[in-house]
Amino acid sequence: MRRFVIDTDTGSDDAVALLMALREPSIKVEAITTVAGNCRLHYATANALASIDIASTYRPKLYEGMDRPLLREATRAEFVHGVNGMSDMELPHVAQAKEEMHAIDALIEYAKASDGDLELISLGPATNLAMAIRKDPIAMQRYQHLYMMMGTGNGPGNVTPTAEFNAFADPEALKIVLESSIPVTLIGWDASVNGCFLEHDYLLELKKLNNPISQFALNCNEALIQFNRDRFKLEGLDLPDPVAMAAVLYPEMITESGNYYAEVEVNSPLTYGTIATDFMNTLEKEPNVKIVFRINGDAFRNKLKALLTI
Repeated sequence: MRRFVIDTDTGSDDAVALLMALREPSIKVEAITTVAGNCRLHYATANALASIDIASTYRPKLYEGMDRPLLREATRAEFVHGVNGMSDMELPHVAQAKEEMHAIDALIEYAKASDGDLELISLGPATNLAMAIRKDPIAMQRYQHLYMMMGTGNGPGNVTPTAEFNAFADPEALKIVLESSIPVTLIGWDASVNGCFLEHDYLLELKKLNNPISQFALNCNEALIQFNRDRFKLEGLDLPDPVAMAAVLYPEMITESGNYYAEVEVNSPLTYGTIATDFMNTLEKEPNVKIVFRINGDAFRNKLKALLTI
């Protein structure tokens, strides 16, 4: 059985990704850590605890982490996900509380206690990861692999013309991660729209499931549905974190990927947060990331529906 630690800035799409992981019987989520990003940290923590509760499987421990980026001013996606990250819906009362240990120390301690078989999934800005790497780089190398919902692959950005939100929210932290020796796979925002967009008819199918889990997944994403309607004149959802989670849990779904050398821009105002990928190998450097560009959209939709079905 594969074992994971998940780091998340729990907005509405993160919540669905957590449901997927917690309801997939072939893996075990050992711990969840939260970081500020889509919303303020206390919301991210509350949203993750609610997701654990709604999943109705088991309760991994949850550790709260960094409430701001390393250097830059905080940027949030409240205009996409709502102030609380969950379309401002009222969350159910949850008895589970966060642990006292800080997420940075938890990331290190779980790595130390593993046999090198623990995998790390990052669904938000890289702030917690960078801090843990700075504090104990040897321990963090014990993670077998790091999967990140991060970047734009070879497509445009979603917060600037060239940058994706998670990278833009704390590029200095991402730079530390990319310069570490941890094996990294990036699944970008582009993968969520390249054949994986959830259109109106599919959302109606999910609505017909009519169970607490599917209802939670739809209700928390109402703000994102409205955002897509207003900004792009599209009826439906792009779910970057669930698509990234699918690529991790079901690698057989991946249809297009490659290994490249990449750096993140931290200086230029125009391209700040852009992951510059050497697709043509012009720098002749060893690849430091695997990038997933596309997964099988039909397989993703089928699996998502199955995991949200009671």
